[in-house]
Amino acid sequence: MSNGKNYTDEEFQKGFSTRTGRLLIIHSCLKENLAPILIPKEEKGKYIDFLISENIKDFVKWGIELENKEKERIELFYNKEKENSWSKKIDKDKLKGVERE
Repeated sequence: MSNGKNYTDEEFQKGFSTRTGRLLIIHSCLKENLAPILIPKEEKGKYIDFLISENIKDFVKWGIELENKEKERIELFYNKEKENSWSKKIDKDKLKGVERE
């Protein structure tokens, strides 16, 4: 590993599995036109606990909460961009047929 830490095979496999799982969750959400479920770093332990316990019902509830938070974040970002004067100028230029590189 590039950070200089010596990982055991078990540590590497566990890290690989959780990262791969999170990527698959994001991929599945996007495929179904859902907001991606992003697991905050501080809640990684909760995610791992769900994997170990196989408590699907509570995991899905938690996933819905995370998806709703992400929807709010996306909406805030989108609204901020709509209010951005530079974005408005680019939109006006597009309507006029002005191309930008």
